[in-house]
Amino acid sequence: MRDLNFFLPYQVKIEKTDKGKLLSVSLVLILVGLIGIGTAFQLLQIRGLSREQQELKALMSDEAYVMRVEQARVKMDEFTELQEEAEFFEGLQGNMTKIHRVNEHIMKFLSKEMVKNLFLMNLNIEDQTITLGGRALTKKAIAQFEYDLRHTGKFENIRISEITKTDEDDKYYDFIMTIETKDVVLDEAE
Repeated sequence: MRDLNFFLPYQVKIEKTDKGKLLSVSLVLILVGLIGIGTAFQLLQIRGLSREQQELKALMSDEAYVMRVEQARVKMDEFTELQEEAEFFEGLQGNMTKIHRVNEHIMKFLSKEMVKNLFLMNLNIEDQTITLGGRALTKKAIAQFEYDLRHTGKFENIRISEITKTDEDDKYYDFIMTIETKDVVLDEAE
């Protein structure tokens, strides 16, 4: 039997699609879509930033707001200055604590240890170093004072740098003694 299909000459055979072509077209379409989405996102961000900029301009032109900002800036400057002063005074407090190792208690201690016939004339305190200038009837009194200070355990590096007789007719010896305090703080009970 014969095939009576009149449409046979008009039929076009469907060619198989090449997978490489299909993949490349798909990638191009995805890339174009991503670019479009990215562009839309950027445009939305630009609009939002533009709106925010206009709001900030309006806020900056408001005199009440500008005055509040200026007051806040002044308060911030004051706060910063107070913080710096607080840090300075905390450091100063630490230094004062170190310096006050040589304080009223040490002076009371020195007065307890004074040897008979020995008089202090000058006192210079610099950090942990005390420089004593005095006068004594004998060199032995000066040596005894040094010995007593050395054996207290409260001082170190005790040195007598100078002993001189004031005049031939005078019976006194002038002396200069340098003492360094230890890190021990003396109690009033001592």
